[in-house]
Amino acid sequence: MVGDVSAANLKLLLSIVQAPGWALGDREHGPPANPLDFKDFMAALANRYYGRVQAYEIWNETNFAREWGVLDGNSYRAYGELLKAGYEGVKGIDPEATVVFGAPTPTGVADPNIAMDDAVYLQRVYEAMPEISQYYDAMGAHPPGYNNAPDQSFGTERGQGWNGHNSFYFLRFTDYRSIMEQHGDGNKPIWFTEFGWSTANQAEGYGYGSDNTEEDQARFLLEAFEVVRRNYSYVTHM
Repeated sequence: MVGDVSAANLKLLLSIVQAPGWALGDREHGPPANPLDFKDFMAALANRYYGRVQAYEIWNETNFAREWGVLDGNSYRAYGELLKAGYEGVKGIDPEATVVFGAPTPTGVADPNIAMDDAVYLQRVYEAMPEISQYYDAMGAHPPGYNNAPDQSFGTERGQGWNGHNSFYFLRFTDYRSIMEQHGDGNKPIWFTEFGWSTANQAEGYGYGSDNTEEDQARFLLEAFEVVRRNYSYVTHM
């Protein structure tokens, strides 16, 4: 796959998730117990794909128990240490590669068995590891918009289901930007490493998709690019 993408003269981002069983320690799933194992892996990956992979996203939706495992008071620093290890592993081999802070999942949930509010989580990572700014080049974001249009203001309603909380709006990434600026990272870009609108489907937790027609989906995707290009120049990749 990497060879095909490179041959087509396209740039590639790899999102790195899931550790093998031997690396988990006493965990059942999630990141490796020892960040140095992750550093070694990322160095090996960067060496193998040097010049063909331009960016690496360090884990996925770490505020989500299904992706990270146990969410507790140690989770914030633990992700910071993983990001640092990944950054050092990549940059030691390929200084030009972009390292992306793993995008949280947008949610207002505050149950450690399920997930943590994404903006609260991001704030706490910064607080737990103030030096985190040194270990990423771009902030990852997953703004799906759910059943709301891309230019809708926080709190306004369109369809049935989740409305009101900032996490259910495309513009959620602006909250991330405010947190980044508070911690001196206003010069760093935001990358959307996942986004889009669901239509009617049977997937658990995606019932809001029934509010979106396929015409809505097409229009919202187009408008998302227009909104970002017009108003949010700090979002450089979608």
